[in-house]
Amino acid sequence: MQNKPKARIAFASDFHLGHNREFIYQKRGFESIQHHDQYMLQSINAEIGAEDYLYYLGDFSLNTTVEQTAELFQKIQCNHIFYVWGNHESSTKKLYHEAKKNFFWFEGIVRIMAKKQIGHIDHHKPAVM
Repeated sequence: MQNKPKARIAFASDFHLGHNREFIYQKRGFESIQHHDQYMLQSINAEIGAEDYLYYLGDFSLNTTVEQTAELFQKIQCNHIFYVWGNHESSTKKLYHEAKKNFFWFEGIVRIMAKKQIGHIDHHKPAVM
């Protein structure tokens, strides 16, 4: 009997996929937003596996449609994604609410397209006291 590898926990944030502004992708050393997005997704997939747990701390994509955001999430090979809202979340929140309407709930986790588990945790924008 072989030992099953233990699931790992990973954290990521602020990919800003689709954010087609030079101050985002050029500042990060890329010639285009497409090159940026491809690199970011390849990098996260090089670090995590399907049974690992990814805590994504906001701002996954910007200036993308709900369909594009869902497609980008599907490119992450991790099946367990927990999401903390950021301050650039229009498409991600729309995707979350669409999934909530069209799919079933199980212990607070939304199953999107029968592959990913994306749970909402909180918001990463600091509160002003």
